[in-house]
Amino acid sequence: MKLKSLLAMTLFFLTSNAMANVDACVEDKVNAYRAEVGQEAVVRYDMLEEWEGECNGGVADACLDKKIDAYRDEVGPDAIVRHDMIEEWEGECNDGGADACLDKKIEAYRDEVGQDAVVRYDMIEEWEGECAG
Repeated sequence: MKLKSLLAMTLFFLTSNAMANVDACVEDKVNAYRAEVGQEAVVRYDMLEEWEGECNGGVADACLDKKIDAYRDEVGPDAIVRHDMIEEWEGECNDGGADACLDKKIEAYRDEVGQDAVVRYDMIEEWEGECAG
């Protein structure tokens, strides 16, 4: 039982650390963009999504590989990894819950003020905090 807890804690730390690195990378891209076009420049949601993809660069795949390896270390190297297990782990690695939450907040905002409304970076940061907490 202690081995399971240790593996779970290790996976959580690795996943959290990887996501923090992605956030730092996106923050660097935002700062570079604003340094180029002005500090008050609006950072559009589509720009953030593009930069997140660039910064993610395989983090989710590495996370999934670590989960599969941990499972096989626990059960055995020839253990079959079921499709439902992979889907669950991919969801954890991709942080789909926070993304879905953020998408709902953006959709609600645009429903209120108009579909072409600009979603500012500071708004996204606030909503990400709400979705994470």
